[in-house]
Amino acid sequence: MKRILFAIAFIAFGLTLIAQSAPKNEFGPGLAGNPSCRLYFGVLWPEGAVYHGLTDDQLRWWKEHGYKKAPGICYASIAVGKMPNPKAACPECPADWQSSLYWIVMRRMPAELKETHPASPAEFGALKIERRGRLPGSYTLATSAIVYANNLPLVSRTGEDKRLFRVLKSTDSATSKPENYMPVDREALQEAAELIGKPRKR
Repeated sequence: MKRILFAIAFIAFGLTLIAQSAPKNEFGPGLAGNPSCRLYFGVLWPEGAVYHGLTDDQLRWWKEHGYKKAPGICYASIAVGKMPNPKAACPECPADWQSSLYWIVMRRMPAELKETHPASPAEFGALKIERRGRLPGSYTLATSAIVYANNLPLVSRTGEDKRLFRVLKSTDSATSKPENYMPVDREALQEAAELIGKPRKR
């Protein structure tokens, strides 16, 4: 009887080890490596030193909401190489996945201060501001998302731009802080991802 109980305990322990060592499926919908993927995109931010990938805010948003409006379009998070010929890696993707890869090059446009208007004495006193007699203006914040096919360089040898299409989203904001760009970052990424999934004329 003791031998039987020992054998059962040993088998149970072995199954526990197998379960712990089995890799978890971390590739949810909208992420490269998921079985539902049919097209892929990588992201580049070319200001100064080229930054690869979505911002933390974008990535959280894409995992929770963004992918739902672009079914089958998946984000490839591993990017290497330099402009104008970046590379991407996805060990879990099909062998020919790079033929279905696109690059989204994102840029935040410099904030533009919208024209202010003169403040009346009543407005000036009520707001308790000191701005040489003018009301505070608002800023226009904009983010562009330019999409390129993976099989073409972002810039050709002749300097020709090989973009497929460009998305530009903007909003008005009371300040020009970086976090105020987040809504337009998401909107630009969303539309670019949706356009990748639409048929195009050859």
